Amino acid sequence: MSLAQTKHVNAWHIQKDSNLQQNSTSAFGNQNWRNIIDDVIKQSSVTLLFQPINAANRSSKAYTEVYSRFKLEDGQVLPTASFLAMAEKLNRVVDIDRMIIEKVFDVIKTKNMADKFFGINISPTSAHDDQFMIWLERRLLKEANLATKLIFEISEYGLQQNVNSSRRFIDMLHRAGSRVTVEKFGVGITSFKFFQELKPDFIKLDGSYTRDIADQKNNQYFIRMIVDLSHRIGVNVLAECVETQEEKHVLEKLFVDGCQGYYIGKPAAL
Repeated sequence: MSLAQTKHVNAWHIQKDSNLQQNSTSAFGNQNWRNIIDDVIKQSSVTLLFQPINAANRSSKAYTEVYSRFKLEDGQVLPTASFLAMAEKLNRVVDIDRMIIEKVFDVIKTKNMADKFFGINISPTSAHDDQFMIWLERRLLKEANLATKLIFEISEYGLQQNVNSSRRFIDMLHRAGSRVTVEKFGVGITSFKFFQELKPDFIKLDGSYTRDIADQKNNQYFIRMIVDLSHRIGVNVLAECVETQEEKHVLEKLFVDGCQGYYIGKPAAL
């Protein structure tokens, strides 16, 4: 239920028996999960992986997306989707987002990567939390030279939950010099007036539109239309779940600005 609730409206999630048997955390109750999440936050037990987005041409803008992996004290890796779903359910997701952002700052400084651009996923709960927004604005202003290298990714569905709050959050990020990506674009029904008001820098097409794109004429027409409209209002279009050379070739012919997926590169440590 928690996993389904983190997706778009009327979403569903199938939990297979084989996954339950392999996942020792499947039987955890709320209190166990609360203790685990609190321990992860206290110990800052998060490992970052990085997946590149390949720019379609020299004039296109792209970046590297950051993924998080969480561990128990004994080194056991927690299932990311379940962990984040329970953090959302138990009102800990804002603290998780803070921890990840601090970790990204630390990695950029430690590895002298201030010349690179990084995308960080933000939960809608955090984006709509006034205290989190105040905290993030202060952190970005304090790290002004790094703030311009960060792109914050928020789902289309999440932004729609509170348009006024979403607008304030995006305006704050822009004032601090950061940029915004609307991810999982196309799952919900959104007017371009919505995007003209929010003024994101990127939209990332949901993977359902890019898989087997060479054989999906309707998806090709849809993407071409989205690209044309987006470029008219100054928004870059990215495609995720690009798994083959053919998919990349077709998407570039449709003038997307960048591709992301296992064909481009898998998430990996720096």
